[in-house]
Amino acid sequence: MKPLNLIVVLLALAVTGLPAAADSDQFCKAQSVTVRSGETRSGDSYSLATNIDVAGTHDGDLWALAQTALISGEVRGDLLFFGQSIEISGTVADSVRIWANGVTVTGLIDGDLIVFGNQVNLHPRGHVTGNLVAVAGSAIVEGQVDGDLRFTGGKVAVGGTIGRDAVIEADGIDLDPEARIGGDLEYTARKPLEIDTSEIVAGEVRFEEEVDDEKDDE
Repeated sequence: MKPLNLIVVLLALAVTGLPAAADSDQFCKAQSVTVRSGETRSGDSYSLATNIDVAGTHDGDLWALAQTALISGEVRGDLLFFGQSIEISGTVADSVRIWANGVTVTGLIDGDLIVFGNQVNLHPRGHVTGNLVAVAGSAIVEGQVDGDLRFTGGKVAVGGTIGRDAVIEADGIDLDPEARIGGDLEYTARKPLEIDTSEIVAGEVRFEEEVDDEKDDE
């Protein structure tokens, strides 16, 4: 099953398990769902659309299945997104959970960010006040994460600030000399880092060599 098809199935299963909606809840199926700049939309929203564009304020949780989403305004609740790509340049006042091919964060997430995707980019201006958990093909973490960073996947580049621990399992790890990790660094990779981590990591550094799957099977 292709990844996007799997996403559709997972969201369909999730939506069927949703509780009965209150009067203020909104279920929307449309080509495009838009909250314009200066507009405020209240209540939890469950949307099936091609495009999601929140330039104003969405006062509630936002669940969306769409090809693309742009959050340049404010979501005052949880954000759950299934789709192709999403960019968050505004503010989400609670936790964010994303299943998408491309994820870009240049704004503020006041909670945890959990991502299952292909490419994840936390821009230098991006800020996650909770934990960043990513299972992805690649990730660039140049912004600020107040909590833990947990990454599993292909390649990860860390050039920002991690407030607590970083736990990484990746084929390739690029640790910038300007990066800062406030706790421990625990990583599994093909080979140990060649950079001096004494100025980067405040706590302990633990390395475990990645086991080759074919050799492990033998």
